[in-house]
Amino acid sequence: MSLIFKMIKAVFFFLLSFAYVFVMFSGKYSTKFIVVCSVIFAMSAIYVSFTHKHLKIDYYSYFSKLRFVNPYIKTAFFVFVLFYCVFMENIYVSLFVIITMGIITIFVGGIDLKDYIYAMLLPLCFIMLSTITIAINFTSAPINEYSIRVLNFYINFGSRYRCIELLFRSMGAVSCLYGISMSTPIADIIQVLYSIKCPKLVVELMFLIYRFIFMLMDVLHNMTISATSRGGYDSYKNSYYTYSNIGKNLFLYALKKYGDML
Repeated sequence: MSLIFKMIKAVFFFLLSFAYVFVMFSGKYSTKFIVVCSVIFAMSAIYVSFTHKHLKIDYYSYFSKLRFVNPYIKTAFFVFVLFYCVFMENIYVSLFVIITMGIITIFVGGIDLKDYIYAMLLPLCFIMLSTITIAINFTSAPINEYSIRVLNFYINFGSRYRCIELLFRSMGAVSCLYGISMSTPIADIIQVLYSIKCPKLVVELMFLIYRFIFMLMDVLHNMTISATSRGGYDSYKNSYYTYSNIGKNLFLYALKKYGDML
């Protein structure tokens, strides 16, 4: 039953992704409709991401086939592609970068396709929700035919091309960051930062945040296993109660660890 549910979920999300891409590029639908579809797609991505096991990026970086490639060459390549993608401001360039980085990370680096897709889903849903704020603006007078009056102001839907371009450009940058983080251990990245005379405070702060994030992920993983063994996800009611308790305990644990470091 669990396998059937996973297959249904995968097929549903694939069809939803295909429908979303079709709506964006067909040009037959209004910006208002695209905003609604973006919210639905983002909520679905959040659900799929949080129902999947947490990913250990440090594990992939140590077992990647690109692990022993010169870290200076890898860093220079991914950073160059990242800046090229960001400053070109072109949908086709961003799409090419996303596909190329995916091919390098999956087929050259040896990362599992399913895990890579799940890793891309979480930033995708937050980026989609962020681009909605660009498509929507509030004014005291209507700007176009898609304006909606609410009380004494109007909600206006702006350029759909600008939103799509920003979405692809952001995901291109994310794919570059995943490319370097899934192929280069943190020790090699720190070595590169020290060699280019990056401020020591910045490097140590980055390493501290990195260590703290993965420490919290391990605690979250242990809490989830403990809750599952006690039947915390047997029903929707128990699931909501379990999620709230895990969130509360994780927050208290983070505060305690922060206090211990001071």
